[in-house]
Amino acid sequence: MLKGFGKLSKKGSTATLSAGSFEEPPRSTTPTPSNPSGKLTSRSGLLTIRVLWAEDLALPVGTTVPAAVQAALSTQQAKVAASVSPSSVTQRRLAKRHGAKDSVQRTQCWWLPYLVMEFEVNQVLITPLGGDLEKPLYMYQAQL
Repeated sequence: MLKGFGKLSKKGSTATLSAGSFEEPPRSTTPTPSNPSGKLTSRSGLLTIRVLWAEDLALPVGTTVPAAVQAALSTQQAKVAASVSPSSVTQRRLAKRHGAKDSVQRTQCWWLPYLVMEFEVNQVLITPLGGDLEKPLYMYQAQL
């Protein structure tokens, strides 16, 4: 869960998780046409998670990159992964339009940071498509 990991702030149509204390603002109790009394009600529906990339990642002070990761960063596969950009992924997806479902081949970039997103009992493992250690590129969408 995101609780306790930082502060989730929304800017426009993107959400950013930043370090800091997690303070959840109270939900609005303003009456609306669908909720004329203004009382809090439970909601049901489909949760969609989109993770595009992470920025400014760094190892803790005093920690060095492991030798195996350092060696992997000098391989041809790492150079190809570093050249992947959001626009190149989008162009590949548009060029390979085949029906309603779209997929992009996720190569093994084991040396890059991965994410595990949790929501209630669901866990989603998100592996990077490319990028580098400081800015891995995920371009991932899941519906829970």
